[in-house]
Amino acid sequence: PAIFIGVMLVQRRFRDAAVATGTFLATVVIGLVMVPDATKFWTSALFDDSRIGALDNPGAQSLKSTAVRWIGHEGTGATLLWLVLAVVILAAATVAVIAATRRGNDALVLALGGITACLLSPFPWHHHWVWLVPLALCLIDLAVRATEKTAARAGVRGWWVPQVGVLIGAAAVALVMLPYVSTTFYFNLTYWVMMGKGAWGATWYTWQGALVVLIAGAVSLWLLRGDSRDGQP
Repeated sequence: PAIFIGVMLVQRRFRDAAVATGTFLATVVIGLVMVPDATKFWTSALFDDSRIGALDNPGAQSLKSTAVRWIGHEGTGATLLWLVLAVVILAAATVAVIAATRRGNDALVLALGGITACLLSPFPWHHHWVWLVPLALCLIDLAVRATEKTAARAGVRGWWVPQVGVLIGAAAVALVMLPYVSTTFYFNLTYWVMMGKGAWGATWYTWQGALVVLIAGAVSLWLLRGDSRDGQP
């Protein structure tokens, strides 16, 4: 969740970031006072992701688990690859958050923050990827708005454009949500794909999220350059 403090800083919401940071530190202090093994957690257990599970477990969906699968084992090589991938994703997400903030799309900012958190965290499970659902809704919303503009330019003859956009959007959202609402679907298909398709199939959710963040970053960079040419701040 600390990724959202970074999001606030990118948005220049410095007071909100300070409040969030202070609240977090307060909970840590209270925990150190009231929870017997809190000190052990913050000094050692926090940095030991092996206590959660093996990174090559198909349920582990993150850039770090992807790096471990590519390299074949944990170690310096996997860690360096993870850091490189993390820097690329963080850069793309930052650009996308800036562009979405300038356009007042707070829902997209929230969804991008959640997806980025899943990608950067050492050990998010597949069920943490529910952020794909609001992200899908945000992307479909953008697509429908674009089709409405096209329909407006086409006049009455273009009435079907937003209708088709809505239908495609509903289908896409249903496809993204299905693994989370259907246990049968998840264990009979999604988990099977993860288990049997090597490094690419085993990081099913990771690649969905990474692809969207990279595309969002590239499109946002293009939009921000356009704003600069038009003289917008």
